[in-house]
Amino acid sequence: MAAASPEESIMSKEKEANINVYVRIRPLSREEIIAGDKCAVTALKDGKTAQVVEEGGGYKLTTRTFKFDGCLGPTADQDQVMERLKVVKMLDSVLEGYSSTIMACGQTGSGKTYTMSGRDEGVHKGNNLGKMERKEDGLIARSVSYLFESINKRTSNSDQEKIYTMRASYYEVYNEQVNDLLRLDAPPRDVKWSSKDGFYVDNLLLVDCETLDDVFAVLEEGSRNRKVGSHEMNKDSSRSHCIMTLHVDSNFWIGDCAPITRYGRMLFVDLAGSERLKKSKSSGEMLRETGNINRSLFTLGKVISALSEGKRGDGMVPYRESLLTKLMMESLGGNSLALMIACVSPSSSALDETLSTLHYGTCAKHIINAPSVNMDARDKVVLELELEIVRLKKENSLLRSKLGLADEEEIATTVTIPPYCASAKRNKSPRKTSTESNCKTSGLAKADLGNPSLEKQLKGLEKLFAKDGNFYQRFATFIFGGKRRLR
Repeated sequence: MAAASPEESIMSKEKEANINVYVRIRPLSREEIIAGDKCAVTALKDGKTAQVVEEGGGYKLTTRTFKFDGCLGPTADQDQVMERLKVVKMLDSVLEGYSSTIMACGQTGSGKTYTMSGRDEGVHKGNNLGKMERKEDGLIARSVSYLFESINKRTSNSDQEKIYTMRASYYEVYNEQVNDLLRLDAPPRDVKWSSKDGFYVDNLLLVDCETLDDVFAVLEEGSRNRKVGSHEMNKDSSRSHCIMTLHVDSNFWIGDCAPITRYGRMLFVDLAGSERLKKSKSSGEMLRETGNINRSLFTLGKVISALSEGKRGDGMVPYRESLLTKLMMESLGGNSLALMIACVSPSSSALDETLSTLHYGTCAKHIINAPSVNMDARDKVVLELELEIVRLKKENSLLRSKLGLADEEEIATTVTIPPYCASAKRNKSPRKTSTESNCKTSGLAKADLGNPSLEKQLKGLEKLFAKDGNFYQRFATFIFGGKRRLR
């Protein structure tokens, strides 16, 4: 069986998909080793299970296991993370018009920002752009490189004309306010709601990105401007939730129709780390930041818990209780593909927070999203009609071949123009084609028009165009004339 074309796959019934959850265990830090902390979390050989060993009273050990879509141990490098998490599959979906989200969660200092942005947090210099020669580049830089590489291949190797455009935004949720990281002089941005887009950040700067350098400039600027602080648990602690979004619009043409646009989106979410005040010893402004971080993460946990229990809808899931959960509504229980990376420390001293993160991930893997292509309703109808035209023309050609007819006009057929057609209104009676008498005399009418399947398909098309007589005429001209463009 021939594979469906990209356009046909768009119109196929969308399937529900669970959020994919992976665990990444970082190595013990130098400070943890000096403090004598033991390694309490390991990745088992199956590549999917995290094992936690707890010490009880009387030196009794308790072992617990948590199974996910994947579990990466301390030796996994950035290349392996990109491959094991199947990020490329999500990026390909973005180019087809889907929304995709990669989010990193975990306690402060667990490796979230390193996983997403790399060692230097997005600073890229020199001529190695796009070659992924930097071993410590994070998922964002690697994903951007892949997107541009894939776009170049799609536009140069395809027979079908396609045009891709990319725009980028970068903002943070800090103390329950949204700050545009690309416009430091701007006041906090408002989060608004629309029936079409759901929750969105109003007046957010979108930067046109024609090259890799353009996107990396956005990444570097945003990373430099995000709020960070230093405390007992992490000298470079993120004090806000950061979201970088790549908008990838694709225009393509089918036959003679107008261009159809799909709106892909790729979200990279680096959540602030949860903190215990007793350990972080935060005070002053940092104490207020910690409180806001923990409250928003608590609300995120409530949303994840509600969705994992099968609850649906804004009324049953507490999305509106924080800005973070409002902005992640599409990613959690919405129409986006989603991947969660639960970053944990293996240290025995961080076991409480590690167990909390693993519990988050266990709940999240039960959340069901319904991924769908983002496109205008009008474009979707046009695409459906164009694909129906292609299908009927193929069926028509096959029928001619079976009947041994070389010329389309030799096929006997009857076209009844409905009363809503302008010509039918003038004549006040159904009009028959000049080939109808030939159909009757040749005996082909019974063979062709007696085909229940074909009659049913044609009647279905008449219903599609019942509300627009002019469009019906253009459709008939396109099918039987083969030269006219649908507008």
